[in-house]
Amino acid sequence: MFRTFFVQRALAPWVLLIAWVALAACGGGGADSTPEALPAVESASGGTGTGAVAGATVRGRAIYQTICINCHAPNPDDDRRGVRRASASSILFAVQAINQMRFLRDTIGPKEAADLEAWLSSPS
Repeated sequence: MFRTFFVQRALAPWVLLIAWVALAACGGGGADSTPEALPAVESASGGTGTGAVAGATVRGRAIYQTICINCHAPNPDDDRRGVRRASASSILFAVQAINQMRFLRDTIGPKEAADLEAWLSSPS
């Protein structure tokens, strides 16, 4: 019994190290990890730009107007649930935890939630 306990304790750090290296190798640097270029968008001043914030804001507005508007107010400021204060993490949590929003699990992912946050947090 002592020998089994000693072997398990001696091997545990090595098993954890190997698992950590294997998982770290899975997560990085492939061809799919490069962000795609954002399309040129028209800014409020009338010019065009490819800024991440401007693109995310435009995409977030489009997502809200095609999906969220069905249950939330057309103007986020008028929504009694406080949707204007929503962060990307709270949007993802709501999609997973709120029964009425679970149908969006395959539609709203981290990118869409970040786009929604960008638009909701932008000045009206």
